[in-house]
Amino acid sequence: MLFIILFCFLFIPHLWNTYFKSSLTTRTEQVTYPIIPSSQQDIKTKNPSLISPLKNKVNTTTKPNLPYEFDPNTIQLSDAQKLGIPKHAFNNLSKYRNKGGTIKSANDLNKIFGMPHELVESLTPYMVFPKKSKTPDTISYTKPFETNRPIIDKMNINTVTADELIPLPGIALKLSERIIKYRNSIGGFHDINQLKEVYGLPDSTFKKISPYLFCDGNYTQIKINAIDAEDLSEHPFFTKKQAQFIMNFRLQHESISSIEDLRNTNYFTNEWLDKINKYLDYTKE
Repeated sequence: MLFIILFCFLFIPHLWNTYFKSSLTTRTEQVTYPIIPSSQQDIKTKNPSLISPLKNKVNTTTKPNLPYEFDPNTIQLSDAQKLGIPKHAFNNLSKYRNKGGTIKSANDLNKIFGMPHELVESLTPYMVFPKKSKTPDTISYTKPFETNRPIIDKMNINTVTADELIPLPGIALKLSERIIKYRNSIGGFHDINQLKEVYGLPDSTFKKISPYLFCDGNYTQIKINAIDAEDLSEHPFFTKKQAQFIMNFRLQHESISSIEDLRNTNYFTNEWLDKINKYLDYTKE
């Protein structure tokens, strides 16, 4: 029994070193684990076999498209995305263009909602914009009625008819009739500038038609010392109250000798008195 114990004590360690440890070493050498390098230098030093696959992967990566000249007013979605413009930003740009908006500068493009400002700044040197064309306000042109209208001799504003006024620039049938009606109601014009008093005739139209007109100064005066209140009030320059006041003044002073008689009453404005003065005949009956 002692012999058996002694045999096991001496023989088993030798058997372990010879067979079991050798077998374990062989298994360990057969199992290899991948080395995950932390840098390119680790690839070269720890596992050179991994350099080639990684290099191939880097080379096949898609590089960003270099900027090229483009017009923000005509660029399409596919080209916009190549330049890095987000789809939602392009959609807002498209809506702006469809409503008639025009991108005239990089600053305008920056105002589009969702457009990255840094991207716009980097693309600014590559933006092209349509050349500015002359607007209708700056283009020199001749209106149709001025092109085909024959040369017109100057017309007397106190004798011209409504039909004769129509060919003038800015004068239509209604306005021409209104001019004639006003002329007849006041007894004729003593000055061409009285046309400005016609309702609906703007100053711009007056400036256009005045070169074609003249005033002969042939108009009808009011016999202020003979007319009654009713007839005087029918004149466009006089109201019923003004006409009655003048009748009362005339009864008290027998007659009116000049416009100064009425001015001294302080009842009328100087502007109004200057307007009617030429239409008054102070002859005593």
